[in-house]
Amino acid sequence: MNSRSIRTSITLLAGACILAVVAALIAYTLFAGQRTRALVDSHTEALAATAAEARLTAEAEAVGNQLQRQLDVPLQLANQLAQLSVAMGSPGDQQVELDRQSLVRLLGQSLKRQSGLLSLYTVWEPNAIDGQDDRHRGDAAAGYDEQGRFTPWWHKTLDGDVTVEPIGPTVESQTRLPSGVREGEYYLCPRENAPPACSIPCPTRSTNSRC
Repeated sequence: MNSRSIRTSITLLAGACILAVVAALIAYTLFAGQRTRALVDSHTEALAATAAEARLTAEAEAVGNQLQRQLDVPLQLANQLAQLSVAMGSPGDQQVELDRQSLVRLLGQSLKRQSGLLSLYTVWEPNAIDGQDDRHRGDAAAGYDEQGRFTPWWHKTLDGDVTVEPIGPTVESQTRLPSGVREGEYYLCPRENAPPACSIPCPTRSTNSRC
């Protein structure tokens, strides 16, 4: 074999090795690039999901705080009126001297001052407030039912004004609604579950039962 053939063989072999190395480098570069893109895409998706979750959490907390503030006002008002009703019905030194008409006006004024409230009421047991239900029989314009029971219900009309009327016969109704609760559940439940000390178990209801 002459020297030219040897050089040619060496050149071809070296070229083949170089081509193999280049091909391996290209293949690795492509593989590494794909892996890098996959890692970047995965990391980007994780960051986007974290950011979206944080944004939704912040929005939910903001809405929750707003709703809580809106609910705190009527809850505090209902609790104050309930405690006032308890004081009116308490014997002895703890009793608050407030007549029926004053309490009706107080309810109406309270409803007018609260733009977020649609209605406000108080329900008393027969003759519980002062023992004078007979004097107010049928006075619906002042919030009494046909027996004179004190059940004023203030509510807002479509034109934004407020009016008062008796809350109606549903107060004592045992009729079951499609939901399964009684028609008068809003009053019957607090009355049936009231402690013997005449405290108000449910701050959302302005009810009182003379012990």
